[in-house]
Amino acid sequence: MKKLGVFTVALCLFTWGCGGSGDDYSGPITRTVRVDWNFDEVAVSFLGYYPQVVEVRPGDTLNFRQAWTGEGHSVTMGTMVDDAVKPVREIIRSGNIPDEPPPAIAAKLAILPDMLSEDGTVNQSAGQPCFLATGAPPLDVSTPCPKVPQPEFNGRQSYYSSGFIPYEGKRGNTFRVKLSDDILPGTYTFYCNYHGPLQSGEIVVKAKGTKVASQSTVDKQARTELKAQSDPIVESYEVAKAGRAKDEEGNTVKLPLSGWFADGVEMAFIDEFIPGTIRAKVNEKVTWTLAGPHTVSFNVPPYLPQFIISGDGTVTFNPQAFQPVNGPGFDLDAPETAPPQAVDAGRWDGNSFISSGLAFGGEYSLTFTKAGRYRYACLVHPRMVGEVVVS
Repeated sequence: MKKLGVFTVALCLFTWGCGGSGDDYSGPITRTVRVDWNFDEVAVSFLGYYPQVVEVRPGDTLNFRQAWTGEGHSVTMGTMVDDAVKPVREIIRSGNIPDEPPPAIAAKLAILPDMLSEDGTVNQSAGQPCFLATGAPPLDVSTPCPKVPQPEFNGRQSYYSSGFIPYEGKRGNTFRVKLSDDILPGTYTFYCNYHGPLQSGEIVVKAKGTKVASQSTVDKQARTELKAQSDPIVESYEVAKAGRAKDEEGNTVKLPLSGWFADGVEMAFIDEFIPGTIRAKVNEKVTWTLAGPHTVSFNVPPYLPQFIISGDGTVTFNPQAFQPVNGPGFDLDAPETAPPQAVDAGRWDGNSFISSGLAFGGEYSLTFTKAGRYRYACLVHPRMVGEVVVS
């Protein structure tokens, strides 16, 4: 489904920025919320905010700090988001998430611009920062919102968005939101306009002078929410490494794997090749079972991020990271009801850049014609690397 789908799914570690972690309530404070998470035990993309709910007061600052896993994110809020995403939050709390949003909610979600259009074009009003006091973002995907300095968030803006949060540069991995002194107490919703409203959270604004949760309490709640996802992720990873991963029909899935999931965990997926090292003979075909939005790529060029920001602020979806190179790729327009695709890229001598292109499932095969050690990677997720040893 389009809007509710998962894809369509050191010192400061425990303070996430070392700012505002004490219990001083005499003046403005900063509270940090993690966007995604770099998990130590297994490479994972966590499509969430940690914690999902944070308490602040007028005049305080929210620091959304992104852990770069290769997945693009935004922090998007405003009255349009409150109207459309708040009902989704209620569905999430119920624990009974339907395959499709109810029609009334779907109609409200439809007017929110997605960062990525169905044809792979970035919607500039969603991909670039956008701060509108009133009205909706432009309908034309090539037209960004008017470029204005980021205002304080007063809860009355119709659309207030970071756009794509870059992984480097002046805005690298950070989106700071100063709350205005006149924002009214209440609950304000935010979400990611790339991954949809299942990646969402809430800002609870308390009255001035009210005591709110300390940063250490916020951090503890974040780790509790992460643990609820990471425990089954780690268990599923260990099962997969042991060769006992099963598909939805209960069939054992063939190794090697390109990515994997955990039962009951919707907004996170494993960014690992399983096993990390594959051993093969010359002229032997190796076939990966793909699970999740990944590529199988050898002799990769310098890092190719999902999104590129040009000098004028235009955000583009990087075709080099997603299109097949020097071989056939997957048909991403194939219907979901079609059988899994099997792509055979033929013979490879280790001397050229070759890539499966993006795939969410199916099989990808490559026959190695020379002995050697061949490092490979997913072009989307930088921590996802492996090696094929050919003898």
